[in-house]
Amino acid sequence: NALFEAYKKNNDILEDILILIRIYETKNEALPQEIAIATNSQTRISQRDLMSNTEVQIKLEKSFSNLGYFYERKRFQHEEQKPNSRIDALKLGQAIVAFDLREPEKARTDSDKIFSSRYQEVFSKDHNVSYLLNIFLIIQLIDQRREEARKARKKGTGNDIDSFWSYGQFHILYLVKLLSEKNDISITDNKNRERLLNDAVEIMRSFILSKKTSSFYTLFRSAKTKEELYERALHKGQLPLPLEITQSG
Repeated sequence: NALFEAYKKNNDILEDILILIRIYETKNEALPQEIAIATNSQTRISQRDLMSNTEVQIKLEKSFSNLGYFYERKRFQHEEQKPNSRIDALKLGQAIVAFDLREPEKARTDSDKIFSSRYQEVFSKDHNVSYLLNIFLIIQLIDQRREEARKARKKGTGNDIDSFWSYGQFHILYLVKLLSEKNDISITDNKNRERLLNDAVEIMRSFILSKKTSSFYTLFRSAKTKEELYERALHKGQLPLPLEITQSG
């Protein structure tokens, strides 16, 4: 990668160089990945990049492409594409941890484990790509709201309470999961996603107001926060109609 980047800047720079290489011949399809991980010691490669060529990641890229999206197995892989059509592998992994595995606090604090010790758990071969896309579309909505809140605060028209967006985005996603299941509401419909998100934000704001003495940094790293949000979602009234009442996946 480093040589390729250097070549793109100046293709004359590689005219007179020597490169030491080691070649392995094997029919074992899993062996190249194992070798890459085992020999990752000199020029350190991120765990995400090491896992980018696994069968699951390549399959996700192809499947998302069929749906009109650009899945980035590696960082900035499709930076020439429109932002709302790009799906970052790490961001998707964090969304899965928060939404599917119901661990919003670990989506942020343990993100380094997504491509290491928790890789097979997070990126299951059994995942339905359309389901993953719907989760990611919710994250996109959350990111849009977060940016709107940031701009409003910058202009002096926002509310300080809305700074929770910067720290609690994965807890908002977790609340959407709880509300969709409680009310048996599909997340495949954009109007449903919007309404679920609005209700999740209402719960979050109420929760934040009750925790004025806590810093957001500490609050959203505590497992107790998830438990309290769960209780609030559990006792939240039925969402107003009209909504498409179908399976939550």
